[in-house]
Amino acid sequence: MQALDIAHLIVVIFQRPNLYIGLRVILLVNLEKINRVHFIGIGGISMSGLAEWLVQRGHRVTGSDRAASALTRKLAAMGVKTSVGHTAVEDAAQADLVVYSAAIAPDNPEMVAAQAVGVPHVSRAELLGTMMAQHAYGIGVAGTHGKTTTTAMLATAFMACGADPSVHLGGELPLIGGTTRLGGGEAFICEADEYAYSFLKLSPKYAIITNIEHDHPDIFPTFNDIKKAFEEFVGRLPKDGHLVVNYDDEACMELAKIAPCRVSAFGMEDGEYIPDDFNLQLTIPGRYNMANATAAMAMAHICGLDMKKAAEALAGFTFAKRRFEPVGTTPGGARVISDYAHHPTAVKAVLEAGRDVCKGRVYIIFQPHTYSRTLMFLHEYAKALRGADCAIVPDIWAAREANTGAVHSRTLAELAGAEYEPDFEKIAAKLRCEAGQDDIIICAGAGDNTRLCEMLIKE
Repeated sequence: MQALDIAHLIVVIFQRPNLYIGLRVILLVNLEKINRVHFIGIGGISMSGLAEWLVQRGHRVTGSDRAASALTRKLAAMGVKTSVGHTAVEDAAQADLVVYSAAIAPDNPEMVAAQAVGVPHVSRAELLGTMMAQHAYGIGVAGTHGKTTTTAMLATAFMACGADPSVHLGGELPLIGGTTRLGGGEAFICEADEYAYSFLKLSPKYAIITNIEHDHPDIFPTFNDIKKAFEEFVGRLPKDGHLVVNYDDEACMELAKIAPCRVSAFGMEDGEYIPDDFNLQLTIPGRYNMANATAAMAMAHICGLDMKKAAEALAGFTFAKRRFEPVGTTPGGARVISDYAHHPTAVKAVLEAGRDVCKGRVYIIFQPHTYSRTLMFLHEYAKALRGADCAIVPDIWAAREANTGAVHSRTLAELAGAEYEPDFEKIAAKLRCEAGQDDIIICAGAGDNTRLCEMLIKE
């Protein structure tokens, strides 16, 4: 960084029981002295929310992404200059601060231009950490599965109780009109993402860990690697904090032994908090959603919320975007569900939820996400997809990875007894003709298959 009046470092001494004593360094941006902010990768679900938050604070925001989207169009309507392609080198060079996503390479032209003239730059996670630090206390919701929904549920409970929280999550919540809410209360409720160790840039007082499984093999080659990251996240909680973990998850319960603060466990049948404690009645399906709701209620109780109001709010909770989201029906009456499920466990869970609400056949179009994850979990994906009456697998959504030829969707389809079909229009035509009013079609994955949803339901 060029100038300490733009950003400053806070160094905190902390102790990791049984592990080590060391220094924790958090970069916090002094936003009061910043006017122009440029986002590289502004179209991401989290980045767009952070950009919107800064606009609400009165900052001048510009940004770029590789393609236009509904999120970039929303920002443009708010007055944000957004460029398609990473060619906004002038905006980057003239900014007071550049924010970049984990997908941005060091040789990105806008990053290079900003660095050439000494513009300070921080990661998405570092800006998020700044947001959290500006509140009396932060609540970080982490875990391999369920963190977006649990964050959304917790935000819903806080708002129903009049706590007026600030919120940031990795999915759109209709209640707050997007991914980010700038509130006037003490709490900042935030999804704490483990990818690229992002959650280690946060400093929550309270934390929820929904579960821990091996994921992101491009970052965490082994399960032990991802467990170590969660250990570090937990080890950074303050002594007067509180950790809520999943009693039914062995890796979570291992973390309870090293936490430097008080720990409570939630579970479906055992633990300090169970669904019956709160008389939870949900309108959304899935055993996993009941677990998410129990975790949110546990934290709401710890934070002193009115439990009756919180439970009533969750009873009316519908969905966060792309989390078992009903998007419409086909001309034949089949319900179409959009879901972000991109891990074998999540695919299995969303199919079980589909069975809960479906009288007829359950279809799934599963778009694998990244080559490394598909290769790592190839057989697990195949087993999960066999839970559908009909499974269709389009091409892998490469995202940030290059194709090495090590894995192909056709192989997954063969193992799962599914159909390989790369053409979305052909998939839509088949299901619009075949699926009936008692059936359900789940479009799952973290890629661009939201386009398929639109094709299925159009008149």
